[in-house]
Amino acid sequence: MITWSEKFEIADTLVDNQHKRLIEIYNELHQSMEKGKSQAQLITIIGKLIDYTQYHFETEEDIMDEASYPYLLAHQKIHDSFIADVKKFQQRVVKEKELITLEILDFLKNWIENHILSEDMKFKPYL
Repeated sequence: MITWSEKFEIADTLVDNQHKRLIEIYNELHQSMEKGKSQAQLITIIGKLIDYTQYHFETEEDIMDEASYPYLLAHQKIHDSFIADVKKFQQRVVKEKELITLEILDFLKNWIENHILSEDMKFKPYL
């Protein structure tokens, strides 16, 4: 589980609220796995995570563009890589009938926390 705290705030209400929502979706996936929910439910949550993440990345990148953030292209590549990785997990689960494992949860948790705390924090001074 990920607990939202002030350490994640980048001082933009829209982005902070979207980060909170991403954490909520991750926590929903984590709780569903712990409770032994069906694979179909877990697949639905992963799809929700992908959709919301893409929406969030578009919003974040638009804000970065408006602020003339000099590292926008590099940041977009990081976002694209994350989406590709999560889609690979999704394919493994859907097509190969692989179970959602702690590997997937650990990857998502580490990525979300590290991305916000390191990459997104680099943008904070440009707001």
